[in-house]
Amino acid sequence: MGKRNSIEEQCMKKDGRSSIPNPVGGYYSYLYAKCFAATIWEKTCKEDPLSLATGSALRSKFLQHGGAKDPADLMNDLVGGETVRCRDGGIVPDITSLCNEMELEKQ
Repeated sequence: MGKRNSIEEQCMKKDGRSSIPNPVGGYYSYLYAKCFAATIWEKTCKEDPLSLATGSALRSKFLQHGGAKDPADLMNDLVGGETVRCRDGGIVPDITSLCNEMELEKQ
């Protein structure tokens, strides 16, 4: 029988990066997604989350496009304004709604 590799060696990709989840990266991914969720909630759903208008807006402006539309455009179309910015090939969310949800204030 051949020698078994460690889990890390088994998970290494061809370019040398590991596909083992990084707990710190996972936490920041959670916060990143939470920024978008808090913005959608505050700007679209908070007033009446179960209304037909809210559901229709989520479906027509956000969900129906799938992966065919740029995520920044989806967010800006749904909640209006410049909620997200593009920088260095990535999307930078507005953290205001998340800070409001977490009751954080600038000092």
